[in-house]
Amino acid sequence: MKKILFLSIMIALSSWAKGVHHAQIQESMNSGGYTYMKVSEGGKSYWIAATQIDIKKGEKIQFAEEMSMHNFESKTLKRTFENIMFVSEVMGEKAQKEAISSHQQQNIHVQNSLKDSLLHAKISPYKTEGTLGVEETYLKAKSLRGKRIKIRGKVTKVAHMIMKRDWVHIQDGTGDAHTDDIVFTCTKDAPKEGDIVTAEGTVAVDKDFGYGYFYPVILEESTFSK
Repeated sequence: MKKILFLSIMIALSSWAKGVHHAQIQESMNSGGYTYMKVSEGGKSYWIAATQIDIKKGEKIQFAEEMSMHNFESKTLKRTFENIMFVSEVMGEKAQKEAISSHQQQNIHVQNSLKDSLLHAKISPYKTEGTLGVEETYLKAKSLRGKRIKIRGKVTKVAHMIMKRDWVHIQDGTGDAHTDDIVFTCTKDAPKEGDIVTAEGTVAVDKDFGYGYFYPVILEESTFSK
């Protein structure tokens, strides 16, 4: 039990992700709060372990590699794995389809909203010199691709450490239900929900992180100041 707890802590503290894997379940078993799965990927078979999930033989999954162990002994299974990979963010086929569908629908809504927008975006009440508005950023996204820009607005949501990033949602009142929200990602010093901040990031367009995380516009490698 202590060994499993230690592994959980190590996984949570790991500061890198070694990539997203796509594999198919050959067999699986639950024990001690974990699901142990033998998977096939690229013609090779190996064992992985994740926090217990509902998974079936033959199902195709996606997961993020966290760390590998050699001669890992599972006390609850009374079994030693010569090599096993501990993973996170495991998604089965149903979850993948639901996530992709959700983000596709959001993308459609965003595109429709932009088509209906005025030629000139609204002026943000938070705007300061050198900043753009949220809707303005959506409208000018293609020309802004790869550039560092600033947006000042209110932090409405922060999701921590998903795919080794914090996801910060900012609104400034310039768009509608689909274009008055833009996401900045960062790896440290994320603001808190409710903060009014100037966020600076690099514009990425049609960004696909996998797992159904698709964004028509997103800002990366971001920093924040009040």
